[in-house]
Amino acid sequence: MFKKKVKEVGRRPNNSQNSEKVISYYSASRKQLDTFERSRGRAESMRIKPKLKITKSNITRSVVIIFVIFICIYSSLLGSDPVIKVDGVQYRSLKSYQQLAQQVLSSDARNRLKFLLQSQDASSKLAELFPEASSIKVGSSLLGHNPVITIVTGKAFMIFEQKGAPDYIISQSGKALLAVGDALKMYQSLPRIINNSGLNNKAGEQVLSPDEANDLLQLNAQYSTENSFPTFSLTNNPYEINVKEAGKPYYAKYSLDTSILSQYGSLRATELKLKQLGQSPSQYIDVRLTDKVFYL
Repeated sequence: MFKKKVKEVGRRPNNSQNSEKVISYYSASRKQLDTFERSRGRAESMRIKPKLKITKSNITRSVVIIFVIFICIYSSLLGSDPVIKVDGVQYRSLKSYQQLAQQVLSSDARNRLKFLLQSQDASSKLAELFPEASSIKVGSSLLGHNPVITIVTGKAFMIFEQKGAPDYIISQSGKALLAVGDALKMYQSLPRIINNSGLNNKAGEQVLSPDEANDLLQLNAQYSTENSFPTFSLTNNPYEINVKEAGKPYYAKYSLDTSILSQYGSLRATELKLKQLGQSPSQYIDVRLTDKVFYL
């Protein structure tokens, strides 16, 4: 605050008995003091402000990092309730699909995180539980928190009835799908084909070849146009299908190895001819040969 200056003012002769030194003082002016205070304040603020800026910057950066980590973890979590999407025919209730899917996904803890989701393994296991599916895709959406399961199914047109084994719904490609008891009630009224081949089939197996299934589909369509809903029977003879219409004492023998529509035309022509003759078969009409028809 005060600056001291020592100044010697004159000297007495060396021979003086009382030699003395004179000390004088002066104080800084008000202007000098103000300038000094301002300079010191700026220096101190320059020392303090960078520290404050660095501290605030570190806190902000830490908060941002923690927030980003939280968002990443939160967005990667998956819930236990999968979203079911059925592309095609829905054979079961969505609740049934969801419950079975939950069992598969919950069996592996990695399925709780998006980046660890075992899509291939889950798809394989679900394919065993959903034989009606032609393909199954397991994944997740970018912003969603639930697994997304897309089930692609084919069309069904008949129930494959078996003795001593479950009845299955078969697809238009001839594949045995899910058991009738697992399907919605609306599919239990489908036309029936009785398995009399002596060999029972399981879900997922090929009951008929795609060509055979297509012939059978066309044959059923012909009967449907006449409001006839017969029962079909698969015999132990290759390619042979027996068709029994309600109210008739006989059945028709078809072959899935030749033109099914030509055989149907032969059946109706034969029935008309026998009616004109006043005759009626008691057991069957065999139209498996294109140029001959047999009846008994």
